[in-house]
Amino acid sequence: MSNDLTTREQVEQIVHDYERGVNEGDLALIMSLFTEDAVFYDPVGWMDEFKDVAELQPEGLQPAFRGRQGLEQFFGRVAATFPNIQFKVQWLFVSEDPPGAAFEWRGYSEKDGKVLHARAVDVFEITNGKVTAVRGYIANPNTFEYT
Repeated sequence: MSNDLTTREQVEQIVHDYERGVNEGDLALIMSLFTEDAVFYDPVGWMDEFKDVAELQPEGLQPAFRGRQGLEQFFGRVAATFPNIQFKVQWLFVSEDPPGAAFEWRGYSEKDGKVLHARAVDVFEITNGKVTAVRGYIANPNTFEYT
């Protein structure tokens, strides 16, 4: 049992603020949800648009974006690669001990006359009301290609 006092309501609010921040392109809101040393493991790190800012891991592990600078680069690339993204949480599971969340989301974006429909699951680890780690899971890597 952890000593963390983060409540279920706080976890839910973090996820909803994250959804709002992504949809509005509000980097300040998104960054306010994370600790200074947070890490985001995400398979988009293998995409050409992200390889120069991702910390590539040994084979089989997801690329990482570490700390404030890594997260700012990651979310900046998300905004540039997936402009006008509309991101919607489909379902949310909240863990109270330890605090965290797992949620499925669907996203939609248009670029150069092409459309992207994405679907993934993110898992948030939370300590003292801030996200310390995220693990993103995508069933089909082709999900993140414009067609």
